[in-house]
Amino acid sequence: MYHGSIPEEDVEKDAMYLGVTATDFAEQYLGGKDSEGNYQTKHKPCDFLMEDGSCKLGDCKPESCKKYPLDLFCTFDRKTQSLCNVV
Repeated sequence: MYHGSIPEEDVEKDAMYLGVTATDFAEQYLGGKDSEGNYQTKHKPCDFLMEDGSCKLGDCKPESCKKYPLDLFCTFDRKTQSLCNVV
């Protein structure tokens, strides 16, 4: 299971969407940064994933979430300039 991933540049926008300050947002939802420099959510799979599968961040959800699960099964092949199945 993975953590949600929030890019640093999205923190202010996401906080505003939820009606909290960026500081409160970070303290309540965010843990350390991952290898790409994005914040990880404190809980798995994601603090913003609601029971019905929707995202608490609505249209503000990160690009990685918008692409999920595509990014689990596909990768971009630079040589052929196409998406290819990894499995």
